[in-house]
Amino acid sequence: MASTDIVDQWAASQDLPAWFVAALDVPREDSFVEIDGVKVHYLRWGKRGNPPLLLTHGFLAHARCFAFIAPFLAEEYDIVAYDLAGMGESEMVAGCDGDERAQGMVAVAEALDLFSGPVKPKIIAHSFGSGVGLTAMELAGERFGGLIIC
Repeated sequence: MASTDIVDQWAASQDLPAWFVAALDVPREDSFVEIDGVKVHYLRWGKRGNPPLLLTHGFLAHARCFAFIAPFLAEEYDIVAYDLAGMGESEMVAGCDGDERAQGMVAVAEALDLFSGPVKPKIIAHSFGSGVGLTAMELAGERFGGLIIC
C-alpha cells in the first residue's frame, strides 16, 4: 500500500484538526534522486525559484516527519525534505559516517538545483540531522545561507 493511502486512511479514521488535514492535502513531489548510484528519497513543496530550504530529520526517522510543517512554508519557499541514508525510503551507503552523510546533504542540494538560484539554501535540521547539517556547513558552508537546528 502506498504511503499516501496510509495517510488518507489514517486521516479518515481520526478526529484530526482541520489545519493538519489541510496541510497533508498541499501538493508535493514525492520522488527519488540518484547520487553516486544510491537512491535518495525526497519530498518537495513550493515553487522552484523561491528561496530554498533543505530539511533533514532525526535518527531513524524520515522526510515525512515534515509533511504537516512544510506546507505552511510552501507559498514562500522551495522546500526539500529528504531521507538520510538508510532511513525512510533512501538506500544505505556502505561505510556511511557523519562526513559521508554531510557530503550526501550537499549532493542532494546539488542534484535538486538548490544552489542554482540567487538565494543560498538554508538547512533546517532536527535532532540527529543537526550533526549532518553542522558537518555540511564545515564542508561547504560558503554554499549555504545558514543552518537552523531544532
